[in-house]
This record gives sequence, structure tokens and C-alpha cells, in this order.
Amino acid sequence: MQSIPTLSFATSGARPGPDGKEIPSYPYSYAWHTLNDLYSELVPYTEHQQHSALVTAVVAYGVANLDKPLTRAGVYLADGLYATLVIGAGDGARQIMTTLDFVNAPLATANFVRIVEGKTPQPAGRGGGPSPGVGGGRGGGRDAEVPPIGQVLDVKGGLATMQIVSDVQKSVAITKLPKTTNKALKHDSAGILGLSGPNTFYLTLQKKGGLDGKSAALGKVIAGADHLQGLKKGEPIRSVRITRVGQAARDFKTDDEGFKKLMAQKK
Repeated sequence: MQSIPTLSFATSGARPGPDGKEIPSYPYSYAWHTLNDLYSELVPYTEHQQHSALVTAVVAYGVANLDKPLTRAGVYLADGLYATLVIGAGDGARQIMTTLDFVNAPLATANFVRIVEGKTPQPAGRGGGPSPGVGGGRGGGRDAEVPPIGQVLDVKGGLATMQIVSDVQKSVAITKLPKTTNKALKHDSAGILGLSGPNTFYLTLQKKGGLDGKSAALGKVIAGADHLQGLKKGEPIRSVRITRVGQAARDFKTDDEGFKKLMAQKK
């Protein structure tokens, strides 16, 4: 928050142990902040811990001795509202992050946020259930995967159509949403996020100018664009996180009262 870079490392895959035998990658979430956080869980990975501490110390020392500070350009999100979708099963999960235009498409954006978070924002601005590990992050664990909150309905005609169906979505479900458009955002490229129904949305895989004036464009992909062409019909949506940066985004109300006001304004 104060533009101070922090260090974060992730590892995945098995590693050779001191005796030459393979030690599998540890499922970090199994012990992290749980009753399984025991000394016995650490012992088999002692050398891993020592190696990680050494790597972190060397990098921190190196960064501290650079001639110039690390750049902040392109690292911190600009003020706004964002959604991060985690799509795919198991190790094949990918993250796609988009903007959410709550200024020019407030009703459609509020509806999208609600089917992810419900009636009230989640702590720290996160929604849509736990964030599963992707690429060796804090996910996995020894238990079954968290049930998905939706799925990719279809991929054709330059569109990936998706649906959110979960207990959270059902708690705020509406049968019909007034038609809205967004004149400020065109479907002029791949990676445009749009709302197509009360609990359905899409990502463009190519330019789709025919949707302008017909569907509400909500935002644009800013990270994970390389995953768009790999989307497949039937893939699960494992989670969606909503991130609010700046006061205006935090003040954008999606609770029942705020949503009713937006509905009334549209009518």
C-alpha cells in the first residue's frame, strides 16, 4: 500500500532429499493456519526450509544493494475495480484478471460483483470462495478441491461464455436484468469481459464489434490474456476474486440497498 516491494517465492514439484531419494512438493495449505501446523510436518523438509531462507536472504541483500530502487511502474494496480477468475481443474488452473467499469456500466458491474460476493463485500475485497493455488502457490492441500462456483458453458464464434452457479449466486439471484450497454468500452479486441444475463458472462476471443450496443461490456483483461485461447467448454470456474483499489472503488455499493438504487435509476 505504501509502494514498498515485497518478496514472494513459490516452488512446485519434487526435490531430491539428502539421501538422494525424491521428496514430493509439500501441500502448504494442509498445515497453513490449521491444527496440522506441527513440528513433525516440518522435519522432512528441513533442507528445503534452509534453502528457502538462504535464497530469500541473498535476494533481499542483492536488492538492498542495487544502484537504483526497483521500479514501481506496472507493478501496482491503478485505482479501480478488478476481477480475477481462476479457471480450470487441478494443476491446469489459470488466472485471468480483468477491470470492472463501475463508472460507465454500474448496474451490470454491480450484478457481476453480487453473483460473486453476495450481498456484502468479502474481507479484504475478496470474493467467490478460496483462491486455489496456481503455479505452486498457496493452494492444493490433501483434501478434495473446493467445489467450483461455475463453468465455461461454451467456446465458439469468438466468445467464451461462462456461468456462475453457487449458493452465493443463488442468494442474490434475479430473474431478469434490465438491458444495459457501455458506450465507453467497445468489443474491439480479444479479452473484453461482458455480462450476457443475470448470472452469465463472456470473454471475447477476438474482435466482436457486433456486440456493441447489444451487451454490456464490463471490463478488459489486463493479465492472463495468453490463457484466453486455451479456454474449453465444460472447464470449472474455481473462484473469482474482486479487488477494490482506491476510495471510489471501495465506495461503490453492491449491497441490497445500493443495487436497488441502481435498478431504480435504470428503470
